[in-house]
Amino acid sequence: MRIYNNINAVNAQRNLSITGFALAKSIEKLSSGLRINRAADDAAGLSISEKLRAQIHGIQQAMRNAQDGVSMIQTAEGALNEVHSMLQRMRELAVQAANDTLTTEDRAAINSELQNLQQEINAIANRTTFNGKLLLTGSLATSVDRSSAFAVGSRVGSEGQVTDITINGTLADGTYTFAYDEATNTLSVTGPGGYAGLVTLPTDGSAVPTTLTVDDGSGNGFTLQVTNTFRTVDQLGRALAGRSIEVDSGNVAATSDLRGDPDTTIRTALAHVSAIDVSGALAGDTYTFSYNQTAQAVTLTRGSDGAAQTINIGSGYAPVSAGGRFTLNFEALGVRISFETTTGLNTPDDIGFGLDLYVLTTDGDGSAHFQVGPNSGHSYSVNFSRVLVDDNASTPTVLQNLYDALDDFADMVDNSPGANADQVQAAKDLITALDGAISYVNKVRSELGAAQNRLEHTIANLGVQHENLTASESRIRDVDMAAEMVTFTRNQILQQAGVAVLSQANAMPQSVLQLLR
Repeated sequence: MRIYNNINAVNAQRNLSITGFALAKSIEKLSSGLRINRAADDAAGLSISEKLRAQIHGIQQAMRNAQDGVSMIQTAEGALNEVHSMLQRMRELAVQAANDTLTTEDRAAINSELQNLQQEINAIANRTTFNGKLLLTGSLATSVDRSSAFAVGSRVGSEGQVTDITINGTLADGTYTFAYDEATNTLSVTGPGGYAGLVTLPTDGSAVPTTLTVDDGSGNGFTLQVTNTFRTVDQLGRALAGRSIEVDSGNVAATSDLRGDPDTTIRTALAHVSAIDVSGALAGDTYTFSYNQTAQAVTLTRGSDGAAQTINIGSGYAPVSAGGRFTLNFEALGVRISFETTTGLNTPDDIGFGLDLYVLTTDGDGSAHFQVGPNSGHSYSVNFSRVLVDDNASTPTVLQNLYDALDDFADMVDNSPGANADQVQAAKDLITALDGAISYVNKVRSELGAAQNRLEHTIANLGVQHENLTASESRIRDVDMAAEMVTFTRNQILQQAGVAVLSQANAMPQSVLQLLR
């Protein structure tokens, strides 16, 4: 008999520890409802389960996406239903106007209603939105065109070099300073002895010269060569304003501010476009910047219809330090621009002349991209067509024809009425144009209806996928409560038995005491 090492107790304690660990895991599974609570429980099963979970969550979101898509289509289709009603009323009026029982005054009254109906059709198209997105203007997904001269990263301001300076005629020693007048595009130079030279630059929008000859009218002055890196004439003039040339013994002094050897860098205040938001702008259009120095106002003008918005940047302007940001929000045109400056923007002119004559070109179409599945390729597009009655180049031909027919009919019955036969023919032409417009809206509504049906079937299919994938994930990850209760009960009994046996094993060495009496 041995008492130093109680092997029986060690064995009982080891088995009790194993049972306790198994009981703890069983309790964890029963309390969480999961068979796999950590990777160690089933490494392969966890990997499969997480992949299935990614699919399940993706499907749930895809179902919500598809439901939102149905809502978007219903919004557009509801508006088109009213457009249809107005087109039908306009056709009814056109048929009435074609009848010879009416006078010019009668047709003028009909034209008044026709014009109001046209305006309301356009108003509905411009008001029909879903989450801020216009649905019936053909500009649902507007972006900056890849070929746009003005884009993210574009420089606001210019930088270049004076590469050569030649002195012409006779100039006294001293400093000759440049000034620039934006109103007349004139660079003037003043210097010793009352010297006054000038050079008139080309008009705004012209090619920027690379050779500048300053002359006082007597052949005395300078010829400067500059790089072709200046975007506008004003920016070249502003880059030279305040700079100077120092003349010493008929040559450009080595200490001169501007020198041709080595090249001298000249620049305006510099910034770059850090962000452009054109989500509210029209697709396939141009937006041109212009600057009024007197009013210190930047104007953005849309090319298709001349719509413009002006922002007075001089009012309450606070200088922007180097590394700072400045934002212009042309809310009425749906364009928002942010700049980040590297040199600082000390005056409104730094921004205004930096933007002057820049052209922003937009791209995009009326297609909505619907993500209707858990993976990247599970998507399709639905086209939301333009339904505006105007003469815009992006307007469908049948609606442009209706616009022209309405305009022709109005010319025949208002102000300077045409002959009765001409009025009747204009009304007949209007009937034909309205038939084309009604057919176009029929086509648009049919396409949207078909897309809605497709989305509803997509939602039903996603529901089935979600159910099946959830069942698959459940079989891998969820615990079988009945089976686990059997395991729990067994481990509980084993633990109770283990405690009792360990107590007996610990008591066994005490019998040795009988031998020591």
